[in-house]
Amino acid sequence: MTDTPAPADDKSDDDSPDRERHTVGRLRRWSAHLLGGAAALLLLATVLGYFGEHAWLLDLTNEWRLQYALLALLLTAALLALRSWRWLAVAGVVAGLNLWVILPWMIGGGPEVPPGVADRDLRLMTLNVRVSNDDFAPLRQLLAEAKPDVAVLLEVDREWLAEIRELSAGYEIVDTPTQERFGTLLLSRRPLKDVKFESFGEKWSSSIIVQLEVNGQPVTVIATHPPAPISTKTWRNRNQHLRELTRYVNGIDTPVLVAGDLNVTMWSPHFRRLVDEAQLADARDGYGLLPTFPATRLGVGFGWPLRIPLDHVLVSEEWATLDCDTPPGIGSDHLPVSVDVALPPAP
Repeated sequence: MTDTPAPADDKSDDDSPDRERHTVGRLRRWSAHLLGGAAALLLLATVLGYFGEHAWLLDLTNEWRLQYALLALLLTAALLALRSWRWLAVAGVVAGLNLWVILPWMIGGGPEVPPGVADRDLRLMTLNVRVSNDDFAPLRQLLAEAKPDVAVLLEVDREWLAEIRELSAGYEIVDTPTQERFGTLLLSRRPLKDVKFESFGEKWSSSIIVQLEVNGQPVTVIATHPPAPISTKTWRNRNQHLRELTRYVNGIDTPVLVAGDLNVTMWSPHFRRLVDEAQLADARDGYGLLPTFPATRLGVGFGWPLRIPLDHVLVSEEWATLDCDTPPGIGSDHLPVSVDVALPPAP
């Protein structure tokens, strides 16, 4: 009788669960490190923004606070699911630091309206039309629907100027004397009492300063467009423009409205200096972030999480802001900003 050898132990089946657990654990660790590295980069960009006073690239990191906050919240959720507590703390700090500066602009329904203010006295709109945009019909429709009392249009060239003269019936038109590719235009349904042109900083695009009457009081409207900070030189030029604009506003003794593509967000120290020293407020405060750029690029529309707020209407303390929003775009890479304001009777 021949003995039959016993079958060898099959260890592969026993090791399979261990291998799977090891593989899953390794993927989880690598995923946590990858997402944690992204959180660390966001933290670095967030911290560098606090030094934006000193250098162009550092200031540029301030522009994307909304995007930092949204990405940090996504990373927080993912790292929580991975139970990576160390990196979760980093992502949470990034989210907290950026939400701290974002949420005040989104909370509340706008500033308190003074007693005796029942309805708007003026609707002001600003829009960078984008000089390469040659579709004029949407602007005609926007003016017809929004009916602004004063409209500030930027990046207006001679072709745009000729077209606007055709489509803007009922408006008085003021254009900058040297209307080239980046001209400034102001349209007003109200009679203009005075018109001036100023170059703040190095010559870029002259600003238009007009005086008109609102609720029986003289007021000043400034249409302005600093250069885009796409290099150290243009960053310095933009900052000089904002400083000289501040000095100009401080020399005005009437209620003031400043409107335009300022090429800066609310989180830049240069913007904060402008509003603090000139005693102005951004009309969007309390109505949302209202990001305006880029609205479209290469025919692709960008949703609000991908945009930044570069276009502003700034109001002096005499004004009550009743509404602020971004009407539909006209094919430009900027969205319009429309503001309804009231001017309480002078004491």
